[in-house]
Amino acid sequence: MGVYDKMGKVTKATRSRAEEIVDYVASKGYKLTRIWGMGSSGSEHPTGRALDFMITGPGLGMVVGNLIASYLWKNRKRLGVKWVIWDEHIRSTSPGKSGRWEDYRGASKHEDHVHVFFGTGAYVAPPVAGGGGGSAVKVVDLSQLIEAAERDTDRKQGGTTPGAADDVKIVEAALKAEGLLSARYARDGSFGSLTVKAYSKWQESKAGGSYRGKDSDGIPGRKSLERLGKRNGFKVRS
Repeated sequence: MGVYDKMGKVTKATRSRAEEIVDYVASKGYKLTRIWGMGSSGSEHPTGRALDFMITGPGLGMVVGNLIASYLWKNRKRLGVKWVIWDEHIRSTSPGKSGRWEDYRGASKHEDHVHVFFGTGAYVAPPVAGGGGGSAVKVVDLSQLIEAAERDTDRKQGGTTPGAADDVKIVEAALKAEGLLSARYARDGSFGSLTVKAYSKWQESKAGGSYRGKDSDGIPGRKSLERLGKRNGFKVRS
């Protein structure tokens, strides 16, 4: 059973947030095994904006629960967190709430999972760490991306254009955040056929510019790329 198999048809933004948490937990050396979404009991889950990150499984426990709860709260504004419930405590961004952990006396003690409820806003991808430990604005080179999109489809699976892989990874991450590219192919730095297809879908989307025909061939253009960057935290240079 995969980690997302019990998540159901949550919103695209919720799915992207779930993937970010899974990636974060993995970066700390742990592996989540299950996330509950729609279909779970409780009034919030049917909205498609609530998730339960289960911490039961090999190598999981309170440490992982604390990691998830802390990460969600630290990034609450970007992720659009309404509240987090964990280990008999709740922390809420709702008006009139203190923003501190408070006792929670619901039917579940939430000792085996971290519950989070998100707002209705779009998913905002995390910034890239920059010098000095702060955050830096990501910049992609349009000419490098065009070259990669034109050549990587002819390379061996996963093959990259020299000098373009880092820029391609930024675009792949953005396409993943938009729900257009699978996480499996969103980190390889190759602007192969699947990335071209995903970018074409972005060009055809209303947010990407509603392009058709040769203008939606999957080869990045400045306007569509700038639109993608505006939504996902990167800028474009020629």
